[in-house]
Amino acid sequence: MRSKIKYYELLGLFPVFLGNLKIPCIVAAVCLLFCAFPIQIYSAGAARAAGGTLLLPSNARCSSLAGAFSSINGDVYAIYKNPAGLSGITKEQISTTYNKGFTDDYRASVVYGKALSSERRSGFAIGAFYLNGGKMEVNYVNGTSENLIAQSDFLFTAGWGGYTARNVSAGYAVKYFSTQLVEEYKTWAVAADAGLLLHTGKKLKIGITAQNFGTKLTYRTTAESLPSLVSGGFSVDVFSGDNHSFILAGEADYILREKDYIYSSGMELGIYRKLFLRGGYWFYNEESKVTFGCGLKLFNAICLDVSGSTNGMEADSYDVSFELKY
Repeated sequence: MRSKIKYYELLGLFPVFLGNLKIPCIVAAVCLLFCAFPIQIYSAGAARAAGGTLLLPSNARCSSLAGAFSSINGDVYAIYKNPAGLSGITKEQISTTYNKGFTDDYRASVVYGKALSSERRSGFAIGAFYLNGGKMEVNYVNGTSENLIAQSDFLFTAGWGGYTARNVSAGYAVKYFSTQLVEEYKTWAVAADAGLLLHTGKKLKIGITAQNFGTKLTYRTTAESLPSLVSGGFSVDVFSGDNHSFILAGEADYILREKDYIYSSGMELGIYRKLFLRGGYWFYNEESKVTFGCGLKLFNAICLDVSGSTNGMEADSYDVSFELKY
């Protein structure tokens, strides 16, 4: 069942300053929009196709861009979308993401990455992800019942990305994935990802990836393929100055098992290199979502990101990410 919770995202407005510079009025208008309307929250059940966890957005920034992340360079969470993006890592980083459901389900991840050469032309990352689907009541034929964890998944990933030519970077990742249903049916698989990132100039980047190609998940006598997919995406730095930046991104993912496409697009507005406003649109098999989020950068080392998604007036997911660069 889906549980509905009403809440107010924010309780008030206050003037925001970055240094001695006031955020433009458009930012206040966006904040006012979230303050003025209550949002209906729904938590979906944990049931999903085998290996569906591998398709979840990796962090708050990726979520707020609706998953259009295959052409984003220099983010440590690129290990989950396009490992070629690890080529742009310039500092040692550790990042965590947490999503709490509205019953007792949750998911969490942590990623560590660093540049591997003094020229900063390659990067390496490792990450771990855990999903707990929450408790569900199981009724037995003898009339008894028991509350069991509906689903628990674990994913470990290690990857590398580096420049293979002046304007081309490639990346590879290997992953171990295990899943257990109702604390009884357990299986695991290993898989690999590969990707390319083409830097076609100062403005445009193109990402190409192949993900989740590996062994099958076997539940007793039933074997199911992982959700292997191939993706193509782009990002455009519409403008990037000393104070402000604006990025547009788009992506199409083809899931081989379902023989269907996922389409996503997103945008990110950076204000004074401190505040980042994001939004996106996601479409799959007659389902669609609007995504939104923001990020705050402090001391050039700490980043805090939040994101959410909504189907009409029904918001169904929130993520919080924390990143430290040193």
